[in-house]
Amino acid sequence: MLVVRVRERAVDGKATAAAVAAVAAAFGVRPHAVTLVAGASSPTKILEVEGADRLALEQLLLGR
Repeated sequence: MLVVRVRERAVDGKATAAAVAAVAAAFGVRPHAVTLVAGASSPTKILEVEGADRLALEQLLLGR
């Protein structure tokens, strides 16, 4: 599990958009490569990252 915290308020999807942008930046992909799979109205979200590098994911999960 990867925890992403954003400063945007959960109003009009701003927090979700900020989380998508943060995840995209962390994986080095464009924001349109990150899809919200579940949790549109929940603080817990499931995101799918298309084209993400497996090594980048492992490093993020290990805190490197």
